[in-house]
Parts: sequence; C-alpha cells; structure tokens
Amino acid sequence: FVPQKVQDFVDRGVQLERVASGAAHSIVQAVNGFVYAWGANDRGQLGVDHTRNLQQPHEVVSLRGSKISSISCGHEHTMVLIGREVRTFGRGTEGQLGHANFKDQLAPRRLTFFKPEIRARAAYCAKHYSVVLTDYGDMFYFGNVRHRSKTIDTPLISNVPRPFRNLDKAYFAGCGGQEITLIIRQTQRPPKRHIIRNESGMQSVEEDSVASGTLVGRVYTFGQHKSGQLGHPDVKAPLSAPFVVELMCHTSVLKITCGHDFSSCVSDEGRLYCWGGNRFGQLGTGDTKSRPVPNYLIWCREPLHPRSKHMANKRFVNVQAGKWFVMAITNKDKVYVIFHAV
Repeated sequence: FVPQKVQDFVDRGVQLERVASGAAHSIVQAVNGFVYAWGANDRGQLGVDHTRNLQQPHEVVSLRGSKISSISCGHEHTMVLIGREVRTFGRGTEGQLGHANFKDQLAPRRLTFFKPEIRARAAYCAKHYSVVLTDYGDMFYFGNVRHRSKTIDTPLISNVPRPFRNLDKAYFAGCGGQEITLIIRQTQRPPKRHIIRNESGMQSVEEDSVASGTLVGRVYTFGQHKSGQLGHPDVKAPLSAPFVVELMCHTSVLKITCGHDFSSCVSDEGRLYCWGGNRFGQLGTGDTKSRPVPNYLIWCREPLHPRSKHMANKRFVNVQAGKWFVMAITNKDKVYVIFHAV
C-alpha cells in the first residue's frame, strides 16, 4: 500500500487546507472554503443530512463558505470550529455531540453553549468524547471519558459541555481511547512533584527548584492507565484529575497526540517522544514492549537505506497518532511513520 492522490480533487484542481479522518470517514476543507466528506456515514458523521456511505468526496453544503479554523473526527462523529462557534454531527449515543441528548445528528448543528465570550479556539475528538479549549486556557469536555478500576469508579460522562475544574491554562490537547494529555504553558517554576499516596490518588510535594521566567509547555495526563499511556510509572490506577508527567519536566513540549493506548509528543527542540502501549511497535523502540515513561526516539530508517540511522540531526515539528501508529513531520517536510510492519 502506498499513498494515493484523490483523483476527484486532482481533476478539479482543488487545493486542500485542512484534513481530518475518523475510524472510516474523512473530511477536508479546500482553500476556496468548500468542505468535502466521504467514507462511512451510518451515524451521519459526514454531515450530509443522510446516512448513505459515500465512495467519493461530496460537498457538505451546510458548511459552504464557513471560515473553519479547526476540524476533528472521532470514531463516528465530527466537530468543526467556525470562528468561535462549535458545530458537531454524527454519532451521539455517548453524549459526544454535546446537545443535551444521546441522539445522532445527521447535519452540522451549533452548540449553543459556546457563546462568543467563551472564546473557543481548538476542538478535539476522541472515540466517544470531545474536548474544546478556549483562549483563556479553559477545557470543556462532553461525551464518555470512562475509566474504571477496583479503587476508582468515576466515569466522566456528560451530554453537555462541562468545564474541567482546577486546571491551569491549557493550550493544546491530545485525546486517546480513555485518556487525555494536555500541554499547559507556564511561566513559573516547573510544576509540583507528585508522590504516590495510594493506588487511587497522589499527594503533591513542592519542588525545590528555582523559578524560571521562560514560557514552557508541561505535559499533564489523566484517565485510563492500563498500558502506561499517562507516563506515570508508579501509578497503577486511573487518574481522575490531571497530573504533571515528571519525566518530561526537563523539556518544553510543543505538540502532543494520543493513539488508542499510547501518547507521543514533540519538544521545542524537535525531539520525538513516545510512551504507553506498544502492541504494534508504534513507540518506535524496535520491539512490542510497553513503556510507562516517555521514550526519546533516536533511531530511524530511510526508504533507500535499510540500516537504522541516528536522528540527532532531525528536528520534528509535528506529530499525529492513529489508533496503532504514529506519523511525524520534520522541519524539512519529511514524513516518518512508526508502526509494526506485518
């Protein structure tokens, strides 16, 4: 299998600006403002007001001319950000559309909760839930962020947007199967160090570090932790509140993403880190052993060079995870894919 051009766009000379994909559907925005969708549509996730699957790109007429700033696809639902307005459509059985019900929505519908003064600026979809960040650093979630264990049984389920309390200003998020990773920009000293109190919680202890005036991105995680995807090696139970990943406090993080049970991020220096489940080799470690702590990738392979090469001279600028793989882009527009070739 190799990447193929979408011939319909080639024939019409359509230039794309944004692309998003779910489990079996894709939505793109063209430079001219038109929005196209194709793929599975049994829950209305294409937003074309019916449930027939589409084999070729079809215009989403209700979004024509909209100034979209963000598109995100979940497993079977979609969210778009138009200015400060949030619209959702597709599967709603877990409350992931945020319309105060558990019904599917066949066409883009505005979330009235997000008024202009809330200043929504980023939208993220996971399998069964959605997250919206604001200019003020607030985070709202809706849907089913479920995590259960013997010591914790507090599923986060809501069919309307709810703010996550006691959270520092978040400016970037990654949504996995049952966990959320956040990048929080801070100007003060590195965040509190945490020690384990028991399997169901953590106790905070102040660091003896010197305050720093630089703006840094810290990684916070919470949710399910079965495969080590939260980056806390001493934690066995799910976390119901965000805690800093201590082993990433030595660097500032620029981008972050989540797969089904793993996480990956790019630092300001351009380094690529992965941690969590590794069933299909998606962490790039050369094996399939899970890693509960962030792992800095130092080796890669080029198409014409079968031997591994050191990545010391490579600077990554973006990273995106699928369910079982990672794609990363360097500042020279080279794309690297991490997965287990069967």
